[in-house]
Amino acid sequence: MYNSDEIINGIKVNDKKTWEFLYRYFYPIAKKYVANNSGTDNDANDLLQNTFLKVLLKCRKGYHHDNIKVVIAKRLKWDWLDMLRSKKNITESEITENNIKTYIHPVESDKALSSNVNLAKRFNLSKNLHKHLKKNCHVEDFLDYSNLNGIQKKMIEILLDKDKTNPKCKKLLMLTHFLPISDNVIIATEMGYIPSDESENKKKGLDILKTQKTRCIKKFKESLGIKKDK
Repeated sequence: MYNSDEIINGIKVNDKKTWEFLYRYFYPIAKKYVANNSGTDNDANDLLQNTFLKVLLKCRKGYHHDNIKVVIAKRLKWDWLDMLRSKKNITESEITENNIKTYIHPVESDKALSSNVNLAKRFNLSKNLHKHLKKNCHVEDFLDYSNLNGIQKKMIEILLDKDKTNPKCKKLLMLTHFLPISDNVIIATEMGYIPSDESENKKKGLDILKTQKTRCIKKFKESLGIKKDK
């Protein structure tokens, strides 16, 4: 057993044993929540990882509590309730050209991107967390599903369908349109379009990013049977 100070310190440094303890301790709770609402084991894992990442970021900012397990338990419950409140069954036919323009239009979305998330920091934290839990890290693992509506969730579900979206397009659209990331240089680097810090390579990488975004959106529309704009 770990006391609160040991847990918080372990979280801050991504201690493997601390995460394993927390996973064993909270997984049955997460599984019970989702089981009571027709959820799956994958839902329980997603819920737990989402909560753990939030707790990790909070502890890294200096947060302290005398009973951190109670805090995590409450956060877990709130996150699940948020997921339930925002959950809605959407069919593919309900995703229209207007939806796509709203959420993933290559021009409009660039203007709407928020600047409050550091991709490199969050993605590295997520990678380390998943490594300690012996799980593969994917870009979709650190989406905050509680802030997405039904249409957005359905679009993500389609993007995650390997029969409809190739891995490159899935990752690119996730990074550029479903995560509030403001720095296209970071995105282009994560996608492998910028191999170095040289200005010439940066410009070339950003041009590739812009072209690939347009192509991936076109393929996404085609997978939904939405015709090209006139």
